[in-house]
Amino acid sequence: MLIADTATLREPGHPVRVVPLEDEAGDSFRVDAEVAGIMMDHLALGNMDLGDWREDDA
Repeated sequence: MLIADTATLREPGHPVRVVPLEDEAGDSFRVDAEVAGIMMDHLALGNMDLGDWREDDA
């Protein structure tokens, strides 16, 4: 699930909160809004998983 919250609307890059609903439920992280669509495409194709998008410090 992608969530646009206060941080999304105020911070540079508009980081969208990503909330996994299955394997890693509750382990949320953020990605810049400009890459959220690309992330969703790769997840749908199955050639990448959420771990590929999560930064080490997130």
